[in-house]
Amino acid sequence: MAGDRIDIFGKSYFLNTGTVNNANSSALDLLSLMNGLIGAPANAIGSKGVTASQMNIWNSSLIPNSFFTGQNGETTTIPKAYINYMFFDDQFKFVGGNSSRVGTSGVVKDHWQDDPNLQNLTAPKNGYIFVYVSNESKLDVFFDNLQVIHKPGPIAEKYMIKNERSRSR
Repeated sequence: MAGDRIDIFGKSYFLNTGTVNNANSSALDLLSLMNGLIGAPANAIGSKGVTASQMNIWNSSLIPNSFFTGQNGETTTIPKAYINYMFFDDQFKFVGGNSSRVGTSGVVKDHWQDDPNLQNLTAPKNGYIFVYVSNESKLDVFFDNLQVIHKPGPIAEKYMIKNERSRSR
C-alpha cells in the first residue's frame, strides 16, 4: 500500500584481483529482467496472468538505464553486482527503485548499514515491490541474509456520508 515502509537487508562478498570491464560483463536487458521477475517463486504477477513480454512493453520507457549497467564502459575492480528493488503500481508499471552495489574486494558489505538507498523506503503507490540480486560480471559474488522488512503504514478509512434527506423519505 502507498505509504508502507520497507527496509532491505543483505550482505555481499567477492574477491577480485583483476579489472571488471565490458569484456567480462554481461548486458542485462529489460525483457531478461521481466522474465526473471515472472519466474520468481510465489510471484504476484504470474498469478494474475501477466507475461514478461507484456511487462516489457508496459515498462519499456519507464525503467531508467541505471538498472542495466553491464555495458556502461566503466573499468573498475568492483563487479557490477547489486541488491536491487523496483516498485510497480497495481497495473505493473514501474514507479521507482534503486540499487546498492557490492563493496570492496575481500570485505563483507552490510548493505542496509552502509547504504541509505535500502533504509526506510516508502512505497510510492499501491502495488508491488520486487527485490532481487544481480551480477552482470563474470566474477563470483556471494549474497547472504537477504531480508525484506515490511512496515505497514497507517490504514486510511473512507466513509460514505449519505444525504439526510434521502434517509427520511
